[in-house]
Amino acid sequence: MGGQRIPTYPIYEWGWSRQDCLDYLYRKLGVAWSKSCCRHCPYAGNKSGWPEQLARFAALPTEAAEHIIDEYVCLALNPRSGCSGPASH
Repeated sequence: MGGQRIPTYPIYEWGWSRQDCLDYLYRKLGVAWSKSCCRHCPYAGNKSGWPEQLARFAALPTEAAEHIIDEYVCLALNPRSGCSGPASH
């Protein structure tokens, strides 16, 4: 758009919290929506979300193993680059 793009963030502008979004989705769809969880997401394993992440790993051990391998390689290449677990945030 030739540098004329102005991004908007409606949920932020509405002042909605995560809980507001979850409540809306439940009212509209009748579903308790889980937090998205890409195994490469640097926010998936932050301190507040760690119990939920561990439960997902327990439910999906193959996915957990792939994540652990990724983390190992990441740390082997750069010890300061860990992206998951309570100590990383």
